Amino acid sequence: MIEDDELNKIKMKTESLKGHKIDKKGAKNMTRMQQIMNFLDSTQMFFLLISIPFIILTPFIIKNVLEIVEDTHKNRPDYEGPKWADFLLLFITLPAIAIGKYLTYRSFVGFYDRNLPQKYQGKIRQVKIEKACENIFKAGYFIAISLYGYFAVIRLLPFDSPVIGNGSWHNYFIDYPYAPFIEATKYYCLLNLSYHTESAIQMIIRPGNDFFEMFCHHTMTFLIISGAYICNYNNIAVLFMLIIDNADIFVGLVRAGIDVLPEKLSFSIYIVLMISWAYTRLYVFVFEMLWIACFSTFKYFSGRLTPHIFMSCMLSVLAILNYYWFFLL
Repeated sequence: MIEDDELNKIKMKTESLKGHKIDKKGAKNMTRMQQIMNFLDSTQMFFLLISIPFIILTPFIIKNVLEIVEDTHKNRPDYEGPKWADFLLLFITLPAIAIGKYLTYRSFVGFYDRNLPQKYQGKIRQVKIEKACENIFKAGYFIAISLYGYFAVIRLLPFDSPVIGNGSWHNYFIDYPYAPFIEATKYYCLLNLSYHTESAIQMIIRPGNDFFEMFCHHTMTFLIISGAYICNYNNIAVLFMLIIDNADIFVGLVRAGIDVLPEKLSFSIYIVLMISWAYTRLYVFVFEMLWIACFSTFKYFSGRLTPHIFMSCMLSVLAILNYYWFFLL
């Protein structure tokens, strides 16, 4: 009888363990299903479908851009403007961005580990620390690159700028495509291209629920900056990025400080973010950049309309993303 009791106990434990394993397996399967459903979310599918036509058209646009660049050099061989070889600088700037993020993480990981609320534990805590450090780098990077763009490029142009001055968008297209090319423009554009490329690589390595909207954003941004650079839209591209990047400073500050700063200070930064985003990305982006600088300047691009239309359409997609993100803030 004792042996039978012991055998029954062993059987019950075995069945309990089996049941526990099945529950764990079921939980894992449910998590995977949730991830797949998030990936197949209608909003994410919308941004994926928007991206596909641009990806398909890109090879044809590149062919057209190659012809335009070759024609530009033929007509004015003495003109010193952007070159394809300039993109080799990415082999320096891209690792520099990655190293900058790593050094920021090493500098602030201890601070966040000490000050992050104890309700975050394990993997969630580690992810929170990594994201916070990444956002400190984001805020610092956009402050530095914005100051560099303003003092090294915008202030040196031979005409006043709109939005941050009293100039006209049309000034940027005088003597196009042989507009003044400042050497600092190359570093500004390629540094920004490196930042977004590195972010895209991180997105692929660690995909989140917003994968396709970020894929759409990074695809548009990469193609716009690359195309604008080689087609010599550079002076206007710097002003575009300078205005848009303003909001990213406050996005970085809000996300980096939300769990460690006093509530009133975090809320104050959030209010500034909302005002900055509404003005620069909802008003200036749409009514100044798109409507005036893109859609009202086709007359300057006789024989070069294809990349101009392509970039205007991609900027329109970014405008949709800006409105979508504003309502998620």
